[in-house]
Amino acid sequence: MPGLHSFPSLFKKITTPYNAYAFNFFLNKHNFLPLYSLLCSNLLNSFPIGHMPPLTCSTIILNHILCKEHINKIQEYLENEVKDR
Repeated sequence: MPGLHSFPSLFKKITTPYNAYAFNFFLNKHNFLPLYSLLCSNLLNSFPIGHMPPLTCSTIILNHILCKEHINKIQEYLENEVKDR
């Protein structure tokens, strides 16, 4: 399985309501940067979750029956979520 770095464009899709550069500025300004040295990097590149065990099974939960009535709207929403910004 390819690693994340095989798909660098994925990192451009990471969004956060926080401004990592502002955090870095103020942590540095108030001498807190050594205490939170990974915060800005993690905000920009995502937080590591450690080593995950291999998946042995998966569960697929069916959509609600009303989804069929609104399938075009749902498809439009999903396409907007994943398109390049």
